Amino acid sequence: MKTKGNTDNLKNTKDRLLLFGLILAGIIFIAVLNFIVYANLDEAVASDKVIISNVSELENGKIFFTLESDDTVYAKDCKWQEKNQEIYITIYASRYNFFGKKNMKYDFGMNTVAKNNWLFQVRNNGITKIYYTNAKRPTEHNSQLIWEQDMNLTKVSDEVRTYVKTYPCYGNDIPGMLAEQLFEAKNPYIGDMQANNRLASVINIKKYLGDYKVSLQTKEEPYGWTFEFIDKVEQFNQKEFNETMRNYAYVLIALTDNLSQVSWTYPSEDGQEKQHVSAKEATKALEKEIKSYSKSTIAIQELLYKTGIE
Repeated sequence: MKTKGNTDNLKNTKDRLLLFGLILAGIIFIAVLNFIVYANLDEAVASDKVIISNVSELENGKIFFTLESDDTVYAKDCKWQEKNQEIYITIYASRYNFFGKKNMKYDFGMNTVAKNNWLFQVRNNGITKIYYTNAKRPTEHNSQLIWEQDMNLTKVSDEVRTYVKTYPCYGNDIPGMLAEQLFEAKNPYIGDMQANNRLASVINIKKYLGDYKVSLQTKEEPYGWTFEFIDKVEQFNQKEFNETMRNYAYVLIALTDNLSQVSWTYPSEDGQEKQHVSAKEATKALEKEIKSYSKSTIAIQELLYKTGIE
């Protein structure tokens, strides 16, 4: 026969077990929730789990390469930053890979965070090195080198050349952006020095070819613009230097309405070198009236492609 005391004890035991069960369930729920949150937090993928391939230089001086994360990595995002004219790239992944494989099958025509193609304009931006890093405070000492100036690169493949003309890449090369900036910087009068400086800064002449002084010839036509470069140019670099400045000169002549000639000088082993390009020579070289390139952003983009600036 059950007494009232036994019934109360049984009820209290059930209540305690229920309470214990609820507390235990709560602890398990919180633990699982914390694990899920922790597992989904992004962390940088270690350098030894990232494969670098296809490092090559295009004809216009842009650097192309591919980064592929390890099969065990579930990549979620990739970011880059510029620091002291150096690029640092990081791929981020979940701390725990629930899926056991990459998050997307890769095809060269696709750009995924598991395997991604990069394109950097290095000439006009003064970039000297590109790294992959998983460090919170990246430096050249804790990062993996991808590219640096004077690196001996393989010839760019037709596949890469076709890809960059067809698909967008990660990196700093945004199609059409430079053309739009140049269209906004068009200058009707060579005598407007502020407008001249703005136009020259958009194409980063100083950043790639070095510091210079300028002078204008505006007393009578043909009007001219002269760049007097300060740093000495070694003989083995003079051909590339002149070709690059000649392409910049085409842009300056095209986008400055009454500018007829661009000249430049620089110190060399043999003294002071002098070069110049006229509007007539620019038209002949590009097989199109040079001033016609200023009519639209599309026309400017064509000029950038022809000169190899973009």
